[in-house]
Amino acid sequence: MLNAALELPETGVVFVIDATGRLFRVNEAGRTLLGISNIVPLRRPFKFYGDAHIYEQLQEFIERSLAERIGQKQKITIITEQQSREFMWSAIPLFAFLGRFNGLIITGLDITEELERKRLVNWAQLAHDMQTNLSVIRLNAEQLTSDNPQDDERRRKILHQSKLLMQKVRDIVTVGRSDQLDLSRVNTGEFCAMVFHEFDEASHPNIKFEIHARPIEFDCDKTKISRALRNAVENAIRALQSTIGTVELSTRADERHVYFTIADNGIGMDDYVKSNMLKPFFTTAKDNGGSGIGTMIMQRVVELHRGELLIDSTAGKGTTITFKLPRG
Repeated sequence: MLNAALELPETGVVFVIDATGRLFRVNEAGRTLLGISNIVPLRRPFKFYGDAHIYEQLQEFIERSLAERIGQKQKITIITEQQSREFMWSAIPLFAFLGRFNGLIITGLDITEELERKRLVNWAQLAHDMQTNLSVIRLNAEQLTSDNPQDDERRRKILHQSKLLMQKVRDIVTVGRSDQLDLSRVNTGEFCAMVFHEFDEASHPNIKFEIHARPIEFDCDKTKISRALRNAVENAIRALQSTIGTVELSTRADERHVYFTIADNGIGMDDYVKSNMLKPFFTTAKDNGGSGIGTMIMQRVVELHRGELLIDSTAGKGTTITFKLPRG
């Protein structure tokens, strides 16, 4: 039964620790977490497996469970160079028939996505409340009058940025909810100009924005596609990290599809980031307020249009994101 349970996908990470603290058994999920292959020998103290700094809290949890010999649980965050994952760890003591302590079964369930979804609900409530405040800001800005051209320009920027912030708030409120498409005929040249117009070039003096858009007409949900493209452009701007670079938005078409491509010459992505980019809530920018919602919106919008999201990136050279959308 233990052998079978070790490899059940829903079991998560499983370590079997003997009474002296040695790692006696481990399932595949556990080996992946520790970064050890099947040829690495077991039956050594747990601290010999994995980075001691990364797994320090888990080691303390195991040592405490061995000393107290009782079942217990603890939420522990495992932070590596590439990601932060939150696990709920459980310790189950093993006793022989006559009461001799034989060790522990340690299980860990990855609850990262569950917690992110709970946070998203909280953000959505906050975003809903913010819409009222933003509406008040826009209403007051619209009523400001001045004979000074500089004041008029400041007023225009306040209104423009308030509009963009309102759109981002709606992204958080509506992500994953609205699956209805409001299709209309769109010209790609005008559409790309509209998307880039949402970004204030004065706020990004290090970036050169370029548009290479053929005037192609096709049907899409204009609001949803513009949100997706805007998020892709924001990712490109973030990838440049204040260095001098270029963000290019281009379009092309064949008989069946229209292609929107956003390219940058920023930091690019390594294989790990590329393979995880489309996972829900995955982000490499948590320290800078990233949530992964933007990429979720991009992917969902493309799916609703029955299209495809193509990613090409090289670490240190840049990233190209292509939205492949049906013309009909």
